[in-house]
Amino acid sequence: MNTQIETVKGEFERTVGRLLKNLAETPEDKLHWSPSPTSRTPLEIGYHCADVIAALHGSMSGLDPMPPTNPAQMDAYCREQEKPQRSREEVVKLIQDNSAAYAAWLEGIPEGKLAEIWNSPFGDFPIGAAISFPVFHTAGHVAQLEYIQTIYGDRIWH
Repeated sequence: MNTQIETVKGEFERTVGRLLKNLAETPEDKLHWSPSPTSRTPLEIGYHCADVIAALHGSMSGLDPMPPTNPAQMDAYCREQEKPQRSREEVVKLIQDNSAAYAAWLEGIPEGKLAEIWNSPFGDFPIGAAISFPVFHTAGHVAQLEYIQTIYGDRIWH
């Protein structure tokens, strides 16, 4: 496996591990809580991360195009997908399954594919750059989850 892919895969697995650890440390009574009506709950954050990992994977691999094509439509689509209340177990399984599929795809990327251009709804990017997007996206939401934890009084670093 290419060094770049190994690095991205390692960062992806560490970031998903942080997400899962923070969800595991979220008390049951805070899983469906958010600091405002427009903010995601911890479980909505987890579901959103899992959903976007699958969407990016599907789109980059060519198996499944991403849904709406502009940020406002994408946000509305994501919020609709996140609405149903799910259990911690459902969200954790979805994160694990979608992450495992993405990591397996990373392992099988032929080196020549890294230079190919991915035509995403947000612009055109070389696959070699785009494979890091699930890491950056998930890390941003992990930070949101950590901030939510401080709002309800959890000041422990998980």
